[in-house]
Amino acid sequence: MDRNGLALRHRHARFRTNPRSLIGRNTEAAQSRSPRARWGLNLLLATFLFAISFSINIANLEQTELHPDETRWLNRAHYIEDFGNPYGENWQDYYLTRGQPPGGSYLMGIGLFLQGQPLDANGVWDFHYGTDWNRIAGAVPDEDVLMAGRRTNAVVSALVVVFAFFAASMLTNRIGGVFAALFLAYHPLHITLSTQALSDELLALSLAVTFVAGFKFASRPALGWALVMGVSLGIGGATKLAPLALSFVLAAFGVLWLVLQYRQRGKSALGWPASRKAILLIVQPAISGFVFVAMYPFLWVAPIRRSLDLLDFRRAEMASQARIWPWALVENPKDAFMRYGEQLHDAYSTTRHAQQWIDRNLGVPISNPISFDFIVVAIGGILLLKIVIQRGLWSPHAMVALLMAAEVGAVTVGLGVDFYRYYLPVLLVNSVLVGVAFGEGSSQLRHLLARKQAPRGERAAAAERPGWLTSAVRRESAS
Repeated sequence: MDRNGLALRHRHARFRTNPRSLIGRNTEAAQSRSPRARWGLNLLLATFLFAISFSINIANLEQTELHPDETRWLNRAHYIEDFGNPYGENWQDYYLTRGQPPGGSYLMGIGLFLQGQPLDANGVWDFHYGTDWNRIAGAVPDEDVLMAGRRTNAVVSALVVVFAFFAASMLTNRIGGVFAALFLAYHPLHITLSTQALSDELLALSLAVTFVAGFKFASRPALGWALVMGVSLGIGGATKLAPLALSFVLAAFGVLWLVLQYRQRGKSALGWPASRKAILLIVQPAISGFVFVAMYPFLWVAPIRRSLDLLDFRRAEMASQARIWPWALVENPKDAFMRYGEQLHDAYSTTRHAQQWIDRNLGVPISNPISFDFIVVAIGGILLLKIVIQRGLWSPHAMVALLMAAEVGAVTVGLGVDFYRYYLPVLLVNSVLVGVAFGEGSSQLRHLLARKQAPRGERAAAAERPGWLTSAVRRESAS
């Protein structure tokens, strides 16, 4: 046999004595990538998704109709200047001061200032009169001011898309993250709120950051990630109040952790650093509450009493809105869930948006009795529940699932009127669930394809490796 034949035979023999399946090679290759390379790819994808979302928003800025509430947020843009005078007249007990926390006003003020626009360009919209009357009265902002406020929100909403990508990627993989981001970026409700000078996208950003920080904290209970969670919830509370409730959910989760640790380990579980995770969760209401009060000078005189007054005022506002617009009344949580279907899967829908584009440009109508959005979201919810069951109650996946469920629960219980902008937090959760569905689906597909390409003898061994169809996944326990 010649030299080339001997070399070929040697290589074949070496492969037989040291087999490595395609699955194993792919896994080792993925694990061998440096953290710098992974973060570089993540940053590249995040930048790409930000650019897509921002370009969609900018293209729709002038097409979105003026909403009267936009004039109110732009009118309060001067709050960012008034923050330097916390005991001034604008922070006294007035209707507008109590009407909304100032987070959205600060956002508009910063955005207008950076774009060279005045912070006191228009008055307050009077809902007793129409657009013409309010324009004459000076309540309608100039076009330059309105577009500046909308561009500010376009940037914030593109950041929401980026953090939706990170959240879904952490729960599954980058494929899931990309699908979550694109689903949100192309959703008509998200586009509408991204092109209006409102505060809802800032609320969504605070929630998305909390989801990512919650995953990182559960992976490694560091003080830094605990602070990010608390500060994000505090900013969200200073925008729309509801995120403050999530801090108490985290605190209850921390108490549960501590109780179970104490039952397993006794008094040693109460010492540091064994109780680190529990304590950092228990103090979340204090962190978020401090940020909330610090951002809201109206509360400084009596933080607890005035915060409770805000909640009472908000409930009264919801009841008043339901009386003025009886068609928008949401009677109970069951009614709220029904409105989710109407708003997020019928009136606004990413897949229906795509179906309309296909029908309009290709002449191919697609009809379906159940929204594709709903189907994918439901699949994602089931798969996320399975992941949580597999990995355990204390896993990072369970932490994110808890935060998302708590936010949807808070919206469901507090939804007094059927206004489209109140559904944005639920849409954010839906987007992450869409990412879970596609991410887990892609992982399973890749696993099946790798098994088919592997030698027959190694398929049995590969079949024993856990996938999402099996329960053989390491659980993170309280111990």
